[in-house]
Amino acid sequence: LRRTSSETLESSTEPSPPEHHVPRGAEATTASKGGLCGLNNLGNTCFMNSALQCLSNTEPLRSYFLANDPVTGRKRFETVLNTKNPLGSGGAIARSFSKLLEEMWLGGRTAVPPRQLKHEVGDFAPRFSGYGQQDSQELLAFLLDGLHEDINLVQTKPYVDMDIKNDGRSDKDIADETWKKYLMRNKSFIVDLFQGQYRSTVTCPLCNTVSKTFDPFMYLSLSIPTSSEMLVVSITLVRADPSIPLCKYKLRVAKQGNISDMKMEIQNVTKIKQSDMVAVGIEKCVIERIYDDAFVLTDLGDKDEVYIYELSHSIDNSNYIVVTVQHCEERIIPVKYSYKEYPKQEMIPFGFPLVIEVPKVECTFGNLYAMIESQCRGQGQFFHHREL
Repeated sequence: LRRTSSETLESSTEPSPPEHHVPRGAEATTASKGGLCGLNNLGNTCFMNSALQCLSNTEPLRSYFLANDPVTGRKRFETVLNTKNPLGSGGAIARSFSKLLEEMWLGGRTAVPPRQLKHEVGDFAPRFSGYGQQDSQELLAFLLDGLHEDINLVQTKPYVDMDIKNDGRSDKDIADETWKKYLMRNKSFIVDLFQGQYRSTVTCPLCNTVSKTFDPFMYLSLSIPTSSEMLVVSITLVRADPSIPLCKYKLRVAKQGNISDMKMEIQNVTKIKQSDMVAVGIEKCVIERIYDDAFVLTDLGDKDEVYIYELSHSIDNSNYIVVTVQHCEERIIPVKYSYKEYPKQEMIPFGFPLVIEVPKVECTFGNLYAMIESQCRGQGQFFHHREL
């Protein structure tokens, strides 16, 4: 959900305030035909170039900084420049950013050097003034904040008391009041496009009083899982169509993942719905257990083999029952007892077990045997291997 200056919760991706609205006119149409333009490296500034390319290809942002005012002929963002904002750059960063976008999208060049923008950024953030490698996220955060302050519609920021009482109010009421007060100091196209709120809840362990705050954010940092946080799980996929060969996959999932996460990975690759899968453990040709979705993958043993069976109908379909079928061979073996041998009948499992769906009504033994036979006839004995 994104907060806008209309003081409502919205899921729209379009900016809402009328003073910043950029119509899809000739300016945006012309710009959309360009953009196939690289950025020259000024030393080791690939960290900056990657961030600038991301912003350049954010269409609403690009259209806003490239649009011309039909009356004055100037860039539309210049009509709201806040040159007296002590937290901004006096409009220098906004102007150089717009100039760079114009060169990339309207200049007809294959590559341009972002020299002027880098110079302006370095003037206000000396850590970016050199030609060494820096953190791309830090640059992106500074640039967005600088653009926001340059086009902030609030010319003089008032003091705002952000002490907001909960008093049993709904989350929406608290969030709306917090956002309204935030807009009294921060109101720009950058806020509308990139900023939102996240809720923080604290419960007192002594009196159980619940305190909720809604804090603004421009970006959310997500850690990249390392190999130590990931788990490689081998599974065998058995399709509902017995003519399709079995396929072995190696999946990378989070260590704290469960069977549901594993099914989701399979769904992403094969387009089989999670509700059409059942996970089982097979040992010595026998299905030893059926895993529920909450089963944690770290609880699997080193020798446990997981098989995912595709069902023809959803496992939640109340008209069918999921039945497991083991193939067994009847054998008579001699057993010694009191120095004599006696014949004993045993059922020895062999082959590959089946998982079939049986209708709850109108299912005779004849129909059941026919279903099993059709699965056995088409069952492949070879594998495909895929590593994901």
